[in-house]
Amino acid sequence: MDMISSWDATAILNDDNTRQNSLRSDTSKKKCQLSDPSYQDKISAPSTCNNVHEFEFSLSTFNFLGNGASKAAWSNNAMTNDYGGKEHYVMKTAVYGKLSEEFETEWRRNQRDAIIMERAGRVPNSYESNVLPLYQFCAVTNVVPRATNELGRYVRNMGEYMNAKEVYHLAIQAARALYQVQAYKDGKATFVHADVKPSQFLLFEPPTRQSLEGSNSDEKDDLDHHRRQLPLLQINDFNRGEYVKVKQSMNKNNSTASCPLQEGCNKPDMKATFYRSPEEYKKCTRSAASDVHSLGNILYYILSNGLRPFYQFNRETNNIAINDYILKGKLPKLPTPLDYRHYKNFTDEQIDFVTRRQEHPLLVVVRDVMKGCWSFDAKDRPTSLEVVQMLERGGQTFYYTS
Repeated sequence: MDMISSWDATAILNDDNTRQNSLRSDTSKKKCQLSDPSYQDKISAPSTCNNVHEFEFSLSTFNFLGNGASKAAWSNNAMTNDYGGKEHYVMKTAVYGKLSEEFETEWRRNQRDAIIMERAGRVPNSYESNVLPLYQFCAVTNVVPRATNELGRYVRNMGEYMNAKEVYHLAIQAARALYQVQAYKDGKATFVHADVKPSQFLLFEPPTRQSLEGSNSDEKDDLDHHRRQLPLLQINDFNRGEYVKVKQSMNKNNSTASCPLQEGCNKPDMKATFYRSPEEYKKCTRSAASDVHSLGNILYYILSNGLRPFYQFNRETNNIAINDYILKGKLPKLPTPLDYRHYKNFTDEQIDFVTRRQEHPLLVVVRDVMKGCWSFDAKDRPTSLEVVQMLERGGQTFYYTS
C-alpha cells in the first residue's frame, strides 16, 4: 500500500548548541503563534476515504485487537501490497462513545494524530525510520502498518536475554523516535508528544538486508547477523500531543521562546503513571523538555529489564512516590540483585548477567544520558536532538570496539 505523501521530517544532526530557551526569556507581552504553520495550520491530513472504503470490513477479514480510551484497533488478514508481498494493516478508528461525548476534543485529537503521522512518519524499513507512518486516512479512521510487539512487553520478556549492544540499539531508536516526532524547525521542536511511555513504542520485524543496503554507509557497514535480528522501533499515538507555540522575547536578540502548554492536562490521570516530568505533576505545564524527561524514564525501563521508575510503589502508594520523590527531585535507582530476585524472579545466573552487562561502556553512555534527561529544571535538560547526538557519539566510540 502506498503511503500518503509527506514532508521531510528528518534533519542533519549537526547542531551541538541547539537548546530550547522557553524558561529564560520574558515573553509575557507578545502573542503566542504556531511555531511551524506549514503543517500546524492544516485542518486535517489529506483524505483518502475512497481507499479506506475499499477495505472489505467484516468479521471474516478483520480481527479486533482492542481499544484504549479514544480509539479501537482492528487488523486485517494479510493483503497483497503494491510490491507484491503480503502485509497486515491496522485500522484505528474513534471509539463511538468517546466521540459522541466529547466530539470537538476527540475530533481535533484524531486530526492531530493523522497530521503528525503524515508529517513525520516513515515506512518501517530502516532503523532510522522511527515514527509510525500514515497509509490512509478518513475522518476519524487511520490505516497504519501492523506491528509485531510493543516495547513494554518486549523488554519485560526479553530484557534478561539482551546483550549490551541490543539494549543500546533499543535506547537510541527510542531517542531518534522522540527527536523525529518533535519535528524540528530552526533548531527547535515544534511538537510535544506529551504521553511518552513504553507502550507507545511499537516493534516491527527487522528490516531486510535489501532495505538496509539502500541506507547510509554506516548502516551498510553493520549488516552482520546480529544487527539484522534486532527489531525496528517506531513511536505512535499522537492524539494527546500539542503543537509548540512561540512568541518573540523582549531581549535584545529578539529571539523566539516557547509558550507553556496546558491543553488537556489532567493531574489525576497523570498519577496513574510514573513517566511524567516534575513540572507536569506540580504545575500541569509541559514542553518539549517534558518529553525528554519522559524519555529518560524510557531509557531507565530498558536498562532495568522492564521495571518502571519507582517500581517499589503501586497505584495505591503512588502519591508517596510523586510527592516525596519526583517533586523533590529524587531520582530512581537502578535495580539491585535483590530487587531483580524479588520483582523479576531472576535466577542467580540471570542476575549475574544483567549486573555485569550494566558496566558495558555502551550502557554507561546510556545511563549518563538518562541522568541528563532527568534534570529537575526543564531548561537544564538536553534537547531530544542532543540526546540522539550523545548516544550516537557513544555508539561510534564503543559499538565496534567492545
